Amino acid sequence: MSIDYSSFAFPKPSSKVKTKTQIRKKSKKLAKKERERFSILQDDKNKCFLCHRQLKLDKHEALGGRNRQLSMKYGLVYYLCRKCHSEVKINIEKNDYLKGYAEKIFEKEYPNLNFKEIFK
Repeated sequence: MSIDYSSFAFPKPSSKVKTKTQIRKKSKKLAKKERERFSILQDDKNKCFLCHRQLKLDKHEALGGRNRQLSMKYGLVYYLCRKCHSEVKINIEKNDYLKGYAEKIFEKEYPNLNFKEIFK
C-alpha cells in the first residue's frame, strides 16, 4: 500500500536546482556591470551632483527597481555624496527632479530611442 503525497501541502522537490556556481556567475556578472557604470548626466565625477562637494561619492542610478540595470546600461547614473544620497532616497521631490533631469538628458543623448518605451 503506497501513499499519494501529491495533495499534501509540504513543498515538493523542485525539478531544477540552482547550484552555487550558477548564483556566483550571476553575481559576478552583475558586479562587473556595477563597476563599469558610467554617467551621461554628469561631467565632473569628482563632485556631488546636488551639493558640489568633493567628498566620498556614491553612484546612484536615476531609475531604480526593475529599471536599475537599464539605467546603468544607458548611463543614467549620478555621483552623490553620502548625505545627498540618503536624502534622495527619502525626499520624493529630489528623487523626481533627478528622474526628470535624467529623462531630459536621455532624450538629448539618444534622440532615436523612446524613454517611456524603454523605462516602462
